[in-house]
Amino acid sequence: MQERARDAFADALRKAAAEWRSQRGEAKNGQLRAIDLPTRLSGREKLLLCRLKVSRWEKDPLLTLYAASNDEQKRIADQLMFVPSGMAS
Repeated sequence: MQERARDAFADALRKAAAEWRSQRGEAKNGQLRAIDLPTRLSGREKLLLCRLKVSRWEKDPLLTLYAASNDEQKRIADQLMFVPSGMAS
């Protein structure tokens, strides 16, 4: 069970990474380098919406993997996941 859950999560991460790279590439080539504020804000909003979309793609596979994990794996996941940048100890 855990191997299938891990594979599904890995697939979701690969899909999310490809989408994120695509959106970041578009942003670097256009809207985030735009001169005017409205265009830059529009580009920033697109990136945030992309991040939300890929987070949703990752959610179910990650929760399935978490449910299939043993207590020690869950403890480690609880410590590693979603640590704010610069706040890891």
